Amino acid sequence: MRCPQTQSNLCMSSFTDNISNYESDPEESLHTQLKNYTSSGQWFRAREVAGQLLSTSPESSWLHCQMGFILYQLNDFKHAENHLKESVRLQPDYANGYRLLGFLYLSMNRAGTAEDNVRKALSLEPNDETSWCLLGNLSLHFDNPQQALQCAEKALNLCPDDVSALDLKARALDELPDHKVAPQDLINQYEEILSLEPDNALAYSRIGDVYCEKLKKYKVAEEYYRKALFIDPESKSHQSDLIRCLRKRDPILRLLWLPFLPTKLVIKLIELIPDGNLKWKHLFGFLLALPLLLIGKYIILFGIVSAVAFFTFFWPLTKVYEYLTIVDIHKKMGKIAIYKGPFRKLHKWSFYTRFFLFLVFLVCFWSVVYFLFTSDQYRGGTIAAFLTVCIGAVILTVLASCVGILIDANSKKTRERRNKKQPVIDNE
Repeated sequence: MRCPQTQSNLCMSSFTDNISNYESDPEESLHTQLKNYTSSGQWFRAREVAGQLLSTSPESSWLHCQMGFILYQLNDFKHAENHLKESVRLQPDYANGYRLLGFLYLSMNRAGTAEDNVRKALSLEPNDETSWCLLGNLSLHFDNPQQALQCAEKALNLCPDDVSALDLKARALDELPDHKVAPQDLINQYEEILSLEPDNALAYSRIGDVYCEKLKKYKVAEEYYRKALFIDPESKSHQSDLIRCLRKRDPILRLLWLPFLPTKLVIKLIELIPDGNLKWKHLFGFLLALPLLLIGKYIILFGIVSAVAFFTFFWPLTKVYEYLTIVDIHKKMGKIAIYKGPFRKLHKWSFYTRFFLFLVFLVCFWSVVYFLFTSDQYRGGTIAAFLTVCIGAVILTVLASCVGILIDANSKKTRERRNKKQPVIDNE
């Protein structure tokens, strides 16, 4: 199930609804700061303020719940779980605490525990659309689209314009086994979401999925994926969606992934076998393994040589090409800015300049490999092979990771820079 942004949106709406209704604490100034920091996404500052409030009110169920939510946003799941558990321990009928535990456990891939907490929240607040949407997402996780559709309908009855419920309904209808939804109908569903919330990146991404997976219109899909990234440039999900689409239409990426075609063909053939027929799957696996029994050593040798060739040439080239595509999008948005080091003006370099530099490094790498294998000193081969593997591992690690790390680092800088610009209201 690919809906992390849906979970985040649901969780955020649940949190802000509760924080805006809390006015009984005497430290009004700190509560105002907490509200402003959370609404602007300044989670580190919000954690500091929540910590100050908890130091004076350690028995506040509400504050433990808010701290748990903040830590959830910071991906500190362990401590978030502790605070949320303390929240419901102090106040056993606190529905929002159980609801946030549901979000947390779903993010931790503990869907069964998440469902227990969501159902507990619904038993306390049966008219909460957020909990119904979360239960619907859990139903999709358990491959129960019929129940997910029922949850979406209940949420829409409570709030007809809830975009999370509309998204859930569209996905549930699409996954019903005996109900084929026309691609255009799905697009219309997501267009309805965009009419209510024009900056909904997830809706653009969903439309891109329809064009990419169902209509095979990769160019149109790419446009929607790029729109999603322009709205939410830090989303790993949207980045992977765009790369997945580019692999199907970009001629360079198609060429670079060419060595994977035989493997992809085998996977497609296996997917054609119905899930229930394990005997046929085993038979098909045996038929695939039969050539190994006849000419096994040659196939194994060919596989090793192909793997070495792919992972020392095609794979790093492919990954850096993909990463630079994302960097190019960030650059156009002004999101990339290096302040220190030799690459501080990277965002001003053209895409082709950066790609050419990578090719230069790659040629240098293969030159070193050639030297090792042809040098009289290392002609024996053993030392050459060992050094090649070591150097290759280092080069691959650097080439395949540096641009990705660059994106992450600058996304963090961008987020911090944007947070500093957010207006903070401090009512003393």
